[in-house]
Amino acid sequence: MNTANMLRLVALAAIWGGSFLFMRIAAPVLGPAVLIEYRVGFAALFLALVAWVFHLRGKGAPLDVRRHWKHYLILGLFNSALPFLLFAFAARTLSASVLSVLNATAPMWGALVGAVWARQKVSGRSALGLLLGTCGVTLLVGFDHVAERPGAGIAVGAALVAAFSYSIASQYAKSAPAVAPFANAHGSMWAAAILVLPLVFFFPAPGEPTLGVMAAVLALGVVCSGIAYVPQGRMIFPTLTVEENIQTGLENAKEKRIPEEIYALFPVLWDMRRRKGGNLSGGQQQQLAIARALVTNPKVLLLDEPTEGIQPSIIKDIAKALNEIRKMRQLTIVVSEQVLSFAMDVADRLFVIEGGRLVHETTRADTDQQRIKSYLSV
Repeated sequence: MNTANMLRLVALAAIWGGSFLFMRIAAPVLGPAVLIEYRVGFAALFLALVAWVFHLRGKGAPLDVRRHWKHYLILGLFNSALPFLLFAFAARTLSASVLSVLNATAPMWGALVGAVWARQKVSGRSALGLLLGTCGVTLLVGFDHVAERPGAGIAVGAALVAAFSYSIASQYAKSAPAVAPFANAHGSMWAAAILVLPLVFFFPAPGEPTLGVMAAVLALGVVCSGIAYVPQGRMIFPTLTVEENIQTGLENAKEKRIPEEIYALFPVLWDMRRRKGGNLSGGQQQQLAIARALVTNPKVLLLDEPTEGIQPSIIKDIAKALNEIRKMRQLTIVVSEQVLSFAMDVADRLFVIEGGRLVHETTRADTDQQRIKSYLSV
């Protein structure tokens, strides 16, 4: 990880960590429902403004609400509305530091949800890590003085369910429809605002907010739920069209025309050749990145987790295209991947690396899938 990415990670951690402090300030005055409606409402408005600026620059990602409204509602419920409300409820009793510790249980819940939902095997080492993590959270929370406050038990339970909700959203996202990352964030925030709105009429604010409280709410909505949700792309040029993105790979080539075989391999890129790269879904952007690499006529094509964040139907299309590429170009393809089914579709030989060491090697015909799955377990 380079310095720039490390700084982004630290900044993102500070933004999300700060959200618990802002909730701690505002929740006792506004109550969970009003506070979170402000939060997701401000976030949705901010992201709408960002979308408008992107649109002016030719980078906008359309929401396509008619097609993806169910997806936005599911993501908005489990990734925003429900966990935000539960953390806001807990913030009336617990300190920001305790909330941060409880939020850290999300990866633990994620491992359990993955084991049940995706039937991912939990190795002994992972199980030990989960146990130690649970013990650590128990010690940190149990010995904190806030645990003695009235209602602390219910508040802790609410925060744990909130973290559990994040794990459900994360697992759902792995098989969700292929939607552009920014559209995902933008659409899910509007969905969360719609879901929370009815609660405002049943649970009004218990107090009058001061200027300081509203400043905390604004920071919570714009910074912690707006800026923090603007995602990174897939190393394509979002302001260039699909065609222009592919042409960047022809910079040093004698022939400047895009080979017809590229569009034959990825028909969706032909259909969207005039569309801005930033408007494509994650799967379409991945296909675009592969197409751009192919026009450079490489001897070796390196792919780093090409299935990450892509829906199953697109993964199959990419696997089919890679096999066609091998037949047409007679080139070597090296894939780093954790999805075994994809690796089995595209690879002649499989290597498993664990802890920086090569621990298993096999041909596709002789592959013991259960053995490899044991290495890939959570």
